[in-house]
Amino acid sequence: MDDYVSKPVELADLKAALGRWMGAADEDDVAEAPATSLGIPAGTLDPEVVATLRGLTVEGQPDAFVTLMTLFSTSSTALLETLRDAMARADAEGVARVAHTLKGSAANVGAVRLADACRRLEESLPGGMGAAAAAVVQVEAAFGQVEAWLTAELGSNTSGPAPGGGS
Repeated sequence: MDDYVSKPVELADLKAALGRWMGAADEDDVAEAPATSLGIPAGTLDPEVVATLRGLTVEGQPDAFVTLMTLFSTSSTALLETLRDAMARADAEGVARVAHTLKGSAANVGAVRLADACRRLEESLPGGMGAAAAAVVQVEAAFGQVEAWLTAELGSNTSGPAPGGGS
């Protein structure tokens, strides 16, 4: 792709960039499915961001929401493995790097509780690895909530494996 969207990613900018390369669609051509709760705990995902991501899908193209959320799940699962490894090595710099990366990814897909947990993890690091360990538990729990919703949501939208199904 010969384009870019600068960080922090604004969904309108991402939609415009995708539209330039996938062929712009009229507003009527864009799928506007409402966010569903499916038992998701309140505050886990921002329904407006989810609705916007769903709206990125252009008729006749692969489901952008499924693609983006599957990519988020896969990359987040790998980041959590890296986080666990950094914690085991007491690598505060590595923990900070992963927390920062995961925070940005979570914010981009509207996983507000996960993004907030990652922010708290970053803030806990000056208190030592003991404080960070408690914050990692919160990151893992927040990701688990997002992952449970994604598994339920995407399981009905795709024939592939559920997100995060590896390891």
